[in-house]
Amino acid sequence: MRLAAPFGAEREIEFAWPEVLTDRDPYAGDEALDDPLPGEDDARFRSAYRAALDGRGTFAAVRAAAEAVGVGGPVRHDRRRPWPGSAVVSDAEIVDLAENWVPDLGLLAPDRVLGPWADEPLKPELRLLAGAVMAFAPIMAPRSRPVGRAMRSRPRPTVGVRSGMKSALRAPVMLWERRGDRLAPLLPLPAAWVPDGPVAGLPRTPAVICRAALGPDGWWAACALPLPAPPPGRVIRARLLAEYWRWRRHEPRLTWEDLLRDRGEVGYRAVCEWMWTVLPEPCFQLWCSASLPLERAAPSPAS
Repeated sequence: MRLAAPFGAEREIEFAWPEVLTDRDPYAGDEALDDPLPGEDDARFRSAYRAALDGRGTFAAVRAAAEAVGVGGPVRHDRRRPWPGSAVVSDAEIVDLAENWVPDLGLLAPDRVLGPWADEPLKPELRLLAGAVMAFAPIMAPRSRPVGRAMRSRPRPTVGVRSGMKSALRAPVMLWERRGDRLAPLLPLPAAWVPDGPVAGLPRTPAVICRAALGPDGWWAACALPLPAPPPGRVIRARLLAEYWRWRRHEPRLTWEDLLRDRGEVGYRAVCEWMWTVLPEPCFQLWCSASLPLERAAPSPAS
């Protein structure tokens, strides 16, 4: 299984100084940086994309610009099936491995994942979750994920941890509505990636954004963020589609599931920004503290 991402940032946000970044999207990562390709159509796309993120334009304009560049149209889907891991890994295990390679993960992750909520006093569980989300993002050059680097390096994690980590890595980030112990996707997703049975490790909330991975005893949730209500799928989908089109300019073979795996933090942050606009402050902290601890899946003895 491929441990490096199929695409990566042209530049890292931490080394973008002295470029002036937009003050309308201060929690963004490298998506806030300009990534030019030749041609006037590409310049129009970048302008429309930036305007939409700044609130000055619409995602409909981004779609039109993407079609002009040749990366619009229906999304491409991954025809592979979930990786059946031999163990379940916790968010704490994910972060522990990732911090060996990105020691400042706990500082950069909350902004990138929780958006404006990162400026509020954070419960330890939320800071841990944000680190686990960013552990799967290709934030290390070239196109490397912290967990991928950890699995390739010595001392290597146990076979169970590596297998469970691959299962979580293969699973795309998805916005779900919870129906008992089952999940229903609120964004496009092929049937093979939709759990066909109970999912362990779900928060006791109406909705959740997480990775639904396949383990030795069925499905389990990794990086699960409790949500008080299902966000409008069309709003989150519009933001993710803009990111999908932006990255297809660099890698035309990119699938929708590739984007959800490797830029999942964009989805988490879009959800958190939606909650910021509809929840009275600081209701999110109270909600999440009431929703945690999660009904966690028991780790497999193999881990």
